[in-house]
Amino acid sequence: MLPKHLQAYLGEDASLALVLSEDCVQFNNTPLTVNTLGDTTHENQAYFQRVMQATVQPLATYRSADDILVVELDAKRVVDQPIHIIHLHKEALFRRHVLVIAQPLSEMKIIEHHLNAEDNQPMLIEQTLELIVRDQAKLDYVSFDAFTQAAQVQMSRFGLVERYGELTWVLGSLSSGDTQTENITQLIGEGATSQSTLLTVGVGLQKQHHLVRIDQHAAYTKGNIINHGVVRDQAQGVFDGIGYIKNGAVKADAQQESRFMVLDDLARATTNPILLIDEHDVTAGHAASVGRVDAETLYYLQSRGLTIEQAQSLVTLGFLMPLIETVSDVTLREKLLTIIETKVVQHGA
Repeated sequence: MLPKHLQAYLGEDASLALVLSEDCVQFNNTPLTVNTLGDTTHENQAYFQRVMQATVQPLATYRSADDILVVELDAKRVVDQPIHIIHLHKEALFRRHVLVIAQPLSEMKIIEHHLNAEDNQPMLIEQTLELIVRDQAKLDYVSFDAFTQAAQVQMSRFGLVERYGELTWVLGSLSSGDTQTENITQLIGEGATSQSTLLTVGVGLQKQHHLVRIDQHAAYTKGNIINHGVVRDQAQGVFDGIGYIKNGAVKADAQQESRFMVLDDLARATTNPILLIDEHDVTAGHAASVGRVDAETLYYLQSRGLTIEQAQSLVTLGFLMPLIETVSDVTLREKLLTIIETKVVQHGA
């Protein structure tokens, strides 16, 4: 059984959980197989760093991890309930590499949580995640972090999708310290699909830089990137979105949308949409915008009795709501709403 505080945090409906801390691994009815790399089969050892080695990026933040875990779902296994993976952060330096493998025809949804023991403890969070989605498997991966300003966050996430596999990312970057993330997916099998949805809120003097990239190597692949962010105070935010259709990927479809909303005069935001296309018979498109909140909208809300902070919070939630609603887990969705609202109101006060 999970500790009571984790049961309360996850809610009554969370029956499947895997808790990872610096000193233990704890299960709660999870159907996953979890090993260190040395205990896995030769096939899984071959998958380790396979996605990373195929990707060379200027934002790569990978360093040798202190611990390596392999999480695997057996072939043809379908898990109806979300599987919660909880990272408990107790040390000042966190460095972990997790490899998740969805074997052929399997289906699962993973919700990843990052919880730190002491809110104001200076920390450096470095996580490397590799997701392998094999033939006709389906994997939904939801992850969010909400560390305080005392923590610096570096997240490197990589995905590889084989024939007619489906990988869906929903990522919430809601920490208040400087944050750097990269999310890079390789669609290597015919008909493979991936959608990446990222939402961020930058406050104070925070600097955020997010790279999302989908490389399409095979025919009939589909890649979709959606990034929405809000910056206020003197925060700085950058979205780099890259869709790459490689030679031979006929009938591939690459789409992306990156949008920032700026709440204050000194806040800064940049979107960099990039399409790289080496094939003729494809579909591709992008949209990008950086804009201020309409002054008339804020004035109208204030005229109805809201403070400026409450008005900005309401507008922020409305801007991010389409992405928040992609989170099907009700308890997690409510947590995200509370975190976003608190973050915007507290820093606006």
